[in-house]
Amino acid sequence: MQTITIWLKTIQETDITKAGSTLSAGDPHLLALAIGIGSKVLKGYLTQILSAAGLVASYQAQVGLDPNDDQVGDKDVLVHITTASLAREFAARKSYTLSGGSPDGMTAPFSEGALSEIFIPSIKRHGNDDTQRGKVLANLAIHEIAHNKCCADPSVANQDDYVHQNGGGGLLGKPIMPALLRSGSLNRDNISFMASRIGRQVPQFTFYLFSTRLGF
Repeated sequence: MQTITIWLKTIQETDITKAGSTLSAGDPHLLALAIGIGSKVLKGYLTQILSAAGLVASYQAQVGLDPNDDQVGDKDVLVHITTASLAREFAARKSYTLSGGSPDGMTAPFSEGALSEIFIPSIKRHGNDDTQRGKVLANLAIHEIAHNKCCADPSVANQDDYVHQNGGGGLLGKPIMPALLRSGSLNRDNISFMASRIGRQVPQFTFYLFSTRLGF
């Protein structure tokens, strides 16, 4: 059986060209707990989406952490967890123009691949305890995954607008109410929308991952 994996990459101080991603003293422990809880929520979401897409006989859902660049499969999605926007830092360096996004996260459709990111300060701000922070992490991530799966689609003029207008509202709407981030789940329309796109092959932006080929 094949696997579709949601990869979560926490940007550490040792990562190359970090765009202000240094973690404060308590963040690694806080994030480890949130990621442990959030990964289970995300796997549940992905399983629901695969079931709605009729793919459970061929694919299983998986959530993985901190991959190397060659581990990210052609149907997988990569979400960066960072203190500041990697997308905006990369765009500024390349003189690209970006639009969309929010203070909680964004997905940039670069020619080098789709870059999805969610922000650690938002996870901390919206979540009052470990369980809430895990749910916030998962809900921010699934929102960006919806955007990600719309990238590199010539029929979608603007992936931000497309998701917010057609994704079924709720966790795929804009704005997302804080209470929904803390305790909400995908609704039926969200699942149906993502089921129609989850199998798309969208090249992922892997610049911030360890390169097995290059050795760094």
